[in-house]
Amino acid sequence: MRKRSGSPLVYEYFLKGRVLYVNFARHTHAQAREQFERAFEINPAFLPALYLLGLTLTDQARFGWEKDRAATFEAALDCANRALAADPGYGEAYLVVGYVRNFQRRHDEAVAAGEKAIALSPSGSDAYHMAGMYHGYAGNFRKAALYEEHAQRLSPLERNESMVDEARARFHLGDFAAAHDIASVVLKERPRWLTAQSMLIASLWNLGRQDEARIIAKELLTGHPSFSVNRWSLQFPYRRQEDLDALVSPLRMAGIPE
Repeated sequence: MRKRSGSPLVYEYFLKGRVLYVNFARHTHAQAREQFERAFEINPAFLPALYLLGLTLTDQARFGWEKDRAATFEAALDCANRALAADPGYGEAYLVVGYVRNFQRRHDEAVAAGEKAIALSPSGSDAYHMAGMYHGYAGNFRKAALYEEHAQRLSPLERNESMVDEARARFHLGDFAAAHDIASVVLKERPRWLTAQSMLIASLWNLGRQDEARIIAKELLTGHPSFSVNRWSLQFPYRRQEDLDALVSPLRMAGIPE
């Protein structure tokens, strides 16, 4: 975010887009994309906007918010390539590359991009958080947990996304108590976050606290009546099917419909 916009109007469009992106919904992502594209009409090489547009496009492809998923992923990679053409040392561009490759299930490329981002931005919390996520989906849960811990130390005021991914890594490492505790902390601030609720259910089930898991599952379905295991599991591009099965099986047993 330290890069100069060259224009107050460019920066205004960028800030509006960033707020919309953080709100994280189909319609706000579409609006964020419009704001970033307005910024590019004035300054096509404003790197922070290219970075966030790349993430926005990847989300739109990831969640099926754009019909042409392949083309939307390519558009996100184009943002990364444009950023690197302007500044080869811009580490955030590699986070976009890794994010795309992660959800294309090209895990080795995602991990390599995450490590490159850390090398270029060694004090960047986003670099450690997202690289941790790439390692987690690739099956290296120990490194994922370590990276997420480091991300939270670097940016203690914005920890929720990193904490959820740490909880997932701890779950796969068999530390269900830690996964439960981390998910519980996140839910105090964001009580309707599906991923955190699901992590809590799975952790409770594996801790032998099945009655509590069933209660949380009922609460989740009350707030999200269309929630299902199959739909939720689509967002997790694990390299190994057994890792995904370990996470979703407790949800089924707790009463979440298929």
